[in-house]
Amino acid sequence: MREAILLPSEYLSRKALHFRSFVSKDNPGNDEEQKSQKVHTGGFLCRLQREYEKIVDCLDCLTMPVVLSILKLIKRNINLIINILFVEVFMAKDVTLADIASRVGVSTVAVSKALSGKPGVSRELRSKIEQIAEEMGYVPSAAGKTVSNETGNIGVVIPERFYGDSFSFYGRLYEKVVRALYENNYYGILEMLEKEDEESGILPKVMQDEKVDGLILMGQMEDTYIKKMVGQTRLPVFFLDTYVPSAGLDTVISDGYYGMYLMTNLLIARGHRRIGYIGDVDATSSIADRYWGYRRALRENRIEFEPDWEMADRDQYGKTFDKIVESPGGMDSFVCNCDYTAHIIIKNLEDAGYRVPEDVSVVGFDNFLPAGITENRITSYEVNTEQMARLCVKSLIRKIGKKRYAGGIQIVTGRIVEKETVKDRRR
Repeated sequence: MREAILLPSEYLSRKALHFRSFVSKDNPGNDEEQKSQKVHTGGFLCRLQREYEKIVDCLDCLTMPVVLSILKLIKRNINLIINILFVEVFMAKDVTLADIASRVGVSTVAVSKALSGKPGVSRELRSKIEQIAEEMGYVPSAAGKTVSNETGNIGVVIPERFYGDSFSFYGRLYEKVVRALYENNYYGILEMLEKEDEESGILPKVMQDEKVDGLILMGQMEDTYIKKMVGQTRLPVFFLDTYVPSAGLDTVISDGYYGMYLMTNLLIARGHRRIGYIGDVDATSSIADRYWGYRRALRENRIEFEPDWEMADRDQYGKTFDKIVESPGGMDSFVCNCDYTAHIIIKNLEDAGYRVPEDVSVVGFDNFLPAGITENRITSYEVNTEQMARLCVKSLIRKIGKKRYAGGIQIVTGRIVEKETVKDRRR
């Protein structure tokens, strides 16, 4: 008969402590509120326990008044009872990897490897860990995450040659990414990829350590290196401002093709016909996209392209030349793959005695110049870096959570910003 009683004194005492802890830690109010909640909880449980003991002592002479007393006590405190049951069912502490590690006597890393099927632990130890985990009721998260993607961190890898410093284009883009991550309760961990590591096929440390939930790769890298990285990690990956056409990877880019098409059409609409393109087409996919947008605009306007209209602006390591042109070379205008290159072109021309835009028009791309350059007159195509960062972060987080997201290439459009470097030659 006594085994049918559902409120033994030991259980009530333990729930009183558990509920008090829940009130004070997870639902902090002011001191008076907490004190009142604790006293009320403890008092109720003590009264309920006393009534239970009365029943135990008088099982053979259980009377209706005693039953009614119990029912009235429960009715008056029904909300508190519901809260206690909530704590028992929903707030119970989950079994963690650390709990299992402590029980087995090994590190949490060993437990993680054993439960995720990674190498590094013996067959016997793996079997023991799996058995203990099952006995303790260990349940992986609903998303099927491993320890490596429960960190709240996102790794961001940028080739060193592109980043330069925090005032570069990629420095600004990284800041936008960090802000977007923070708004979504993540932190960004930046790693600069050295050219030697890329050439040697050495994976980024942030990827090897597996202390992040996912990766954002910014800037152009060798196709073979990108494929190796993606092929050797189980982490969700998103690219930003770069892509590999043959790989079909998830990426967010600016609309370089259409943007440069618009910039070239702007020059053509203002009466320009001999338009040079400044940019190393083989350097990055973004520069190549802009080049083909330029070529499309020429073709649609029946302007015959000549090979010497295309000029490189950087060396094989990505460093921009200090001198790109010595004269217009018969050009009436230049479209440049970025504003910094446009800045160099303007300086080269003005140093040689030419005036911009009176003698030669110049347009750029990005609507961005590194810190320290005060020039603010270049007509350009503004890239929406904030939208690019937000879209990339949002898509990656959905990918991490195994939710539906827009895969493949996502393109963010920008806008023309007209300033002072284009002359109307129609007059």
